[in-house]
Amino acid sequence: MNQVNKYAKKNINLNELVDLWNSKSFSLDELAKGFEVDKQTILRQLRKAERRGYEVQNVSLIDEALTIHLNELVDLWNSKRFSQTELAKRFGVSSSTIGNKLKKAEREGYEVEKVTQGMGFYHRSGGKGIIDAACKNIEYSSALDIHIASQIKQLMNKEKIMSSPEISKYLGVPVGKIDRLKTNMSLKGEYLNGYVYESRMSAEEEIELFNTILKLSDQNMSIQKICDLTGESRRSIFITVYKNHK
Repeated sequence: MNQVNKYAKKNINLNELVDLWNSKSFSLDELAKGFEVDKQTILRQLRKAERRGYEVQNVSLIDEALTIHLNELVDLWNSKRFSQTELAKRFGVSSSTIGNKLKKAEREGYEVEKVTQGMGFYHRSGGKGIIDAACKNIEYSSALDIHIASQIKQLMNKEKIMSSPEISKYLGVPVGKIDRLKTNMSLKGEYLNGYVYESRMSAEEEIELFNTILKLSDQNMSIQKICDLTGESRRSIFITVYKNHK
């Protein structure tokens, strides 16, 4: 991971990218993280390198990965299990690209579900929708996050406990991601050598916030509106809901 991070920059050097890609030592996710761009940018740069005469391995895989199949996208969207932002992350593109693809699908005759009024982050309304969103935020992990989390557990469960900044430096991963993964593991009940997530609020304040969130959600308010009204971040909202919904 450190080897990728030393290449972290927005202006991608095609020589470096092709060498890393052809080495087969790094996943697409790892290259995107290392160069601080999304996966589609990595794929497009590899295709660009191939056009300029670089020998790029597995070009057919790149072409396939760059293609968003409308039938697959529409099926996922119509399932009402994913927001536009989540689909953008899944396909490695921007949210606006997903929106444009859905409009294209509609023009081509696909039956595309409309977004529920005021529910830009989720189709499902009410408490059930925000509880599902909170569970997904805490429990869902990409393959890369799972790998990093396992390394965090190994480092924290050693005799000498390492702090988040020490783990960040050792793994070459931002401190914010380390803290987020530690919090998620703690909330899920995983053992981290004595580390337990502690809320900055009292139990009474947390319950009050939880009830307020559910009340606002039942009024079909978006997550952003709930954040604005409560003064809490999206992450804080999800943690509060996750801890108290059971």
